[in-house]
Amino acid sequence: MRITADTVNNSLLIFASQEHYRIIERTLMQLDQPQLQVAIEATVAEVTLNDTLAYGVQFYLTSNNLGLGSNNGSVLNTLSSTVTDQAINRVLPGFNLLIGRENQPRAILDALHTVTDVKVLSNPSVVVVDNQKATLQVGDEVPVSTGSATVLTSSNTVVNTIEYKNTGIILHVMPRVNVNGQVRLDIEQEISNVTQTQATGSSSSSSSTLTPTVSQRKVKSTIAVASGQTVLLAGLISERRDGVRQGVPILDQIPGVGDAFAHTTGTVKRTELIIFIRPQIIRDNTDAHTVAEELRAKLRGTIGTLPGGPQPPLLNR
Repeated sequence: MRITADTVNNSLLIFASQEHYRIIERTLMQLDQPQLQVAIEATVAEVTLNDTLAYGVQFYLTSNNLGLGSNNGSVLNTLSSTVTDQAINRVLPGFNLLIGRENQPRAILDALHTVTDVKVLSNPSVVVVDNQKATLQVGDEVPVSTGSATVLTSSNTVVNTIEYKNTGIILHVMPRVNVNGQVRLDIEQEISNVTQTQATGSSSSSSSTLTPTVSQRKVKSTIAVASGQTVLLAGLISERRDGVRQGVPILDQIPGVGDAFAHTTGTVKRTELIIFIRPQIIRDNTDAHTVAEELRAKLRGTIGTLPGGPQPPLLNR
């Protein structure tokens, strides 16, 4: 019995008896099965809430307002100068009530409430053959300076060493399909971007362009999930509260009226991050068509949404 492989035509040439050929044929029928594919869909939902409240009464203290002569109350004059330099300012935009002249106000009542609501929804999808690694990357390459040197010449040229860092939506995944229909996933999901302060900074500043600050949300894990089931891959809820109170010493501690001699600022920042994963085994052309139609339906829903019209809720909360 001899078996020769024809790699060009992807076939086998078998020389054997009829009995041996039937055994080889049954074995080939069991081995020659269509290779499974897996469609992997990840959903990253991020909500950032910033709530800032600033209010207070800022006094312009002078010796004349306190009924003292120009040569009296030197301590109060010093206090007046300090409070004037640090406390007298307007909140723009916001509510401002000025008492006194424009160039020399006696008091300013200000209030400002800022609420920022940022929602980020990413939904990367990729199809890969069983037991093969797939990568999906959509984003920018950001130049980052890793070192610099000065060449001692007449102009003292500065030479920078630049390294490019990938940012954006990056998905690395390797699925393994088990006999019972479960899918084992080695997955790494990353959502990163350059922060707004660096992205909108001055282009003339080399420190801003070559040393950017990258905001990164990343998870790396291995999970086992049934085909078509959505599971929570990772989640994060963080909340930070900051409070600052500035005021005239002693006077701002008086119960009931201390707010009239102080300026209070309170900031609350809350971040909610949830990452879901959903694998689906593709066994034949019907399953492949179903996966393609699901993605096409999502694209139609996104394109069909008019600007300013009703938007689908990010999270059912």
